[in-house]
Amino acid sequence: MSAPTPHQVRTATPTCGAARAGLSRRQLVRAGLSVGTVAATLKSNTVLAANGTVCIMASAFSSLDVNPLTSQAQTEVAGACLDAQSWNNRTTSRVTTNFKQTKLNGSSNGLGFSTHYPGVNGNWSSVTVTDALGYAGPDPKFNQLLRSTVAAYLTAYDLQDVGVVLTRAQALTIWNNAGVWTDPHGLQFDLAKTLRYFDKIGLV
Repeated sequence: MSAPTPHQVRTATPTCGAARAGLSRRQLVRAGLSVGTVAATLKSNTVLAANGTVCIMASAFSSLDVNPLTSQAQTEVAGACLDAQSWNNRTTSRVTTNFKQTKLNGSSNGLGFSTHYPGVNGNWSSVTVTDALGYAGPDPKFNQLLRSTVAAYLTAYDLQDVGVVLTRAQALTIWNNAGVWTDPHGLQFDLAKTLRYFDKIGLV
């Protein structure tokens, strides 16, 4: 999924606000905003809304979850949403092929995904990042929870928790508490709401 750069995210609100207010091109230029910036911002939001998914923070999703008619254009846009399928074939300078062989469990060299749920087969201490990205056990809910939280963790690890929908700590909390967590604004998520959130932002 394509996602805007942090700079695009910062300029999205004032630029779109100016365009909605009906300011002329001359006024935009005087304000230091180019028409190209407006076009790029609108294009980014269009991409994010494609296929019914949008890369938004949990707090913005909560508003949409309560009122589906709320305009997505007014929601807070994050900088990165990459699903498990994307990470299956993706490596970066931080998320290397070797890093993907890291164990998930909470041992000394693991990532901290310490809770082993009944829906996950096999020896939990041997499950690697690569295993998790393609995991398909007997419980569909925990399959999705595992793949989505690991994908979110990798994105946060790659970007060092900057401009992401979930930080590494949040991804670990979600998995280790079976999908139950509280976002920074105090909004409560249970497993069902967490899975709806992952579905909305395309982390499935």
